[in-house]
Amino acid sequence: MGHARRDERTKHRHAVSRTLRVDLARPLMPIDVADRDASVYLVVSHGPAVLGVVLCDGPLSSECLLAQIEGRLGERVAEHLLRLALRRAVLRTPATADPGSPTTVVIASRHGGEQLQRTAATVASLPGAGRVLLTGPRGQGLPLRDLARSLEAERSTWVAFTTDAATPEPTWLTDLPEEAADSLLACLTGFTAAPPAAPRLDLGTRRVLSTVSLADDGELDSQALAERLTAPENLIVRRELVSSESGLRTAIEHPSQLLHHVLREGFRVVYDPARAVFADAYAPTDLVTRRRRRARPRVRAPFAIAPAVARAPSGPPLSVVIPSFNRRDDLLRLLAALERQAIPQDAFEVVIVLDGSTDGSHAALRGRESPLTCRVLDQPNRGVAASRNAGIRAATHDIVVNLDDDMVPAPGFVAAHASAHRGADPSYVAVGRAVTQPLGRADLWSLYQRAEWEDHYRRKAEPEHSWSYFDFSVGNTSLHRSLLDRAGWFDETMRRHDDQECGVRLVGAGARLGLREDALAWHLPSAGLRSGLAHVRAQARFDVELARRHPRLGPTLPLTSMGSGDRPLSTQAQAVFRTPILAGLALDHGPWTVHVLERALGRTWSAPLIRRLTATAYVRGLRDAVPSLSELGQLVEQLDAPAADRVRVELTHPAPLVFDPAGGPVELHVTLDDVPLAATSRHEPIREWTWDALERRLMEQMLAARLPLERLLRLSPTV
Repeated sequence: MGHARRDERTKHRHAVSRTLRVDLARPLMPIDVADRDASVYLVVSHGPAVLGVVLCDGPLSSECLLAQIEGRLGERVAEHLLRLALRRAVLRTPATADPGSPTTVVIASRHGGEQLQRTAATVASLPGAGRVLLTGPRGQGLPLRDLARSLEAERSTWVAFTTDAATPEPTWLTDLPEEAADSLLACLTGFTAAPPAAPRLDLGTRRVLSTVSLADDGELDSQALAERLTAPENLIVRRELVSSESGLRTAIEHPSQLLHHVLREGFRVVYDPARAVFADAYAPTDLVTRRRRRARPRVRAPFAIAPAVARAPSGPPLSVVIPSFNRRDDLLRLLAALERQAIPQDAFEVVIVLDGSTDGSHAALRGRESPLTCRVLDQPNRGVAASRNAGIRAATHDIVVNLDDDMVPAPGFVAAHASAHRGADPSYVAVGRAVTQPLGRADLWSLYQRAEWEDHYRRKAEPEHSWSYFDFSVGNTSLHRSLLDRAGWFDETMRRHDDQECGVRLVGAGARLGLREDALAWHLPSAGLRSGLAHVRAQARFDVELARRHPRLGPTLPLTSMGSGDRPLSTQAQAVFRTPILAGLALDHGPWTVHVLERALGRTWSAPLIRRLTATAYVRGLRDAVPSLSELGQLVEQLDAPAADRVRVELTHPAPLVFDPAGGPVELHVTLDDVPLAATSRHEPIREWTWDALERRLMEQMLAARLPLERLLRLSPTV
């Protein structure tokens, strides 16, 4: 028996093997193999996206071929095809990207000679490829020090790494300018294989991986994930990470360490099956023989923020209104940035409203000489809404720029807001770009906050973005004062989140919101988890108040997604609601516990506790606003009353996905030839409908329908 098994293994090892490419975007053709004992490795793709490898024996008809692919890769192919069909159905197409600068490619050589020259010529001919640099032992190419200097002088956004035994696909470097729009994206990789060996890197469909997504999925072993993603033949990295010798050495010799540090710092790694690389043989992880001490690469955040600077006044004069409370140092830093604006200083004025500050802000401002036209108003502590209103009333100019005191505007900030209102209708609201970078913090909570705000602004930049009241984040916006006269000024009874309530009335008055990415300001919050939980608690109180003032928005608020009228909260949430003292103790001591756990045991332990504390803070805020469960149930029951707007998406008939900017309940129904596939309602933890979360919920339902692969292929136009 043992000899028979050994003979069988020997026969397969010495049998002829063939590697064939099967593109599901084209009609399937029969495969004939002369040697019936031969193995056929089918690299299955759909267009440029490589979806996996299937090992087959003997000749295959078209029907048998389809059955083999469906049996081995059915769920993976179905997910890819359904995602494409869904995005095509809602006309979710990428913006016409700036071709950007060509991508610099580094080839790490181990063989040299003709193979190296052949790989270099292939890479140089790829669409999007720029300068090709070579490095390796025994004098092959540039030493790492000279290579780092060359990269530092390059203007490319990305640097791609491969080996001289690899052959990248033509789509390896395409669409990278579009990827650069995600300022938290640090690295990209893709399908990597050396047939007939098993694929080195094969995660199926496109995946976006980060500490935040791993925490949400309960998987926080970033080291294990980094090792799984490591493929020296296929790695694309932000140039900033490898422009030093230590960072370059890490990317070439220890790419898993680079990926691990990127994930630990809260950045993203994208696996894209369209960025495929095939190799003659796999390269070892350590490509350079000489061993050195590993250096931790310097990770900066966020990336891709370099707006053009307007250097001349190109619009009406502006009044920059800054409310402030006990942030003297932040305020002085902000004023210094306004003094460096690339626009004449007489083209705008600054109005600062000190809302009862007791930290010496007034004396610091009075004693500071500034070339700006700057006025300082003092008032008793009445809240940020009252401060905004006071500053706007005192403003000299009709166009008002609202700016928070924990921001640092870029040099072109004021000029960009002025340009936005040149010839614009008075109903136009310019929403600037804010880049969040918590000061001196790299804990999981800070990474959560940074990712949330970065994605918030990234979604605003999407061409198919459906604007709503939630997009009026007032910390970096400009508008005509007459629009506030028409819609109503900031509600001074709301101590927090006055911008969102005002946004509801602005949209109702016909305001037209638009993003100005060149109106950039860095948001530098110094608050940690404790302040964040207080913010969540205040958010719950605001949700109750917003629901009472604007009942139509109720079903979009988290308080209505936590239960129904007869049972407004889950059992655990009811326990928090009924024991406010215990909840208060948990919120008091929880941040310290999270800090200890994260430092001692890692984020695997702190992530679930952060989620539990956030839920506790929200329920505690509901308890502040509504004293009893019965009253909360009545409120939820009233908010469930408005009929939802029904939006249908037919996969075979593309149409724009548009929602009411004033908000309100929405039900989204996905159909295929009028047959229901999936449905979801607009109940989100925040008041914007994130495409990623929406797509994830719809995909789960559509995959559960288990449509035949033959039917799914008809959804995709063939080449």
